[in-house]
Amino acid sequence: MIKVMIVDDLGIFRDTLKYMLDQDTDIKVVGVASNGFEAFELCKKTQVDLVLMDILMPECDGVKGTQLIKQHFPNIKIIILTTFQDDENISNSLKNGADSYVLKDISATELVHAIKSVYQGYNIIQKNIFDKVVHKLDGDDTHNEDG
Repeated sequence: MIKVMIVDDLGIFRDTLKYMLDQDTDIKVVGVASNGFEAFELCKKTQVDLVLMDILMPECDGVKGTQLIKQHFPNIKIIILTTFQDDENISNSLKNGADSYVLKDISATELVHAIKSVYQGYNIIQKNIFDKVVHKLDGDDTHNEDG
C-alpha cells in the first residue's frame, strides 16, 4: 500500500484528487495539506511514502516544502504536480529534491501510473518538461517562456 499525501491550497482539488486516488487499491491517501509547512508537520506525525506537491501556495510554496521534507525525510518521494512549466520552477523543484515533475493536465490513469513508478524508484518527468530540460542543458534558451 502506497501512503500518499496531497498538498494543494485548493480544497476542491485536494478532495477530488483524494477521491480519485482512493479508487486504486494500491494507494491510500493518509493526509492532505494546504501548504508546504503543513505538509512538513504532517510528515512528522504520519507515515508517508509519497507526496503530491503543488508549487504556488500561500505561506510555504511547494519548492520550499519539498526542501523541508527532503532534508528531514529523504526517503519520502515527492512528485511536483503543478500547472507551472517555467524553467525556474522546474529547476528549483528538482534541485530541492523533487523526484518527479508532472503537470496537472495529466490523466487520472497516468497520475496513478506515475505514483506507482516513483514509489518503485523511477523519476517521472512529462515529455514536454523533459524536452525543456534537455534544451536548457544544450544551452538553448528559446524554451524559457511559460507554456
